[in-house]
Amino acid sequence: MRNILDAVREKSVEEGDCWLWTGYCNDGIPSTSNSGKAYRVARLIAIRLNMPVDGKVAYMKCGNKMCVNPAHVGLMSRNAYSAKNIKKMTETISWKMKQKKMARARSKLTMDDVIAIRSAEGITQRALAAKYGVDQKVILRVLKGQSWNDHSPMGMMAMQLR
Repeated sequence: MRNILDAVREKSVEEGDCWLWTGYCNDGIPSTSNSGKAYRVARLIAIRLNMPVDGKVAYMKCGNKMCVNPAHVGLMSRNAYSAKNIKKMTETISWKMKQKKMARARSKLTMDDVIAIRSAEGITQRALAAKYGVDQKVILRVLKGQSWNDHSPMGMMAMQLR
């Protein structure tokens, strides 16, 4: 049987300290099979390095999803791994909301304008655009929920469910 670490090395390319996987990925995560069983490459490396993997998740300490360098493999409990991912996701959402808030500070429309636009009946998009000093396409995107979508009825309902 061929050494797994040699096989991993053959299917990766060095970039700095990381070995970037060029083989098959499952949901964007380096994956392979060994003896007919599917594995994430990080877990397979951890097993080969005799790390105690039972009940733990193998991950790359460098943070690069495509890295398969055995020196970067770490183990973490499933709960700690989930908490880490939730924290990362929350930080991403917070960052996106800050970006949106900064963009809206420069916007010609206010939340009151958006509410008025969405509740306007019998007024053309062109007339609404002239009234608020924006392009007709902006009005269309507001009405379709493509902009200010977190303040659309569906967006508001989703925020209430959190």
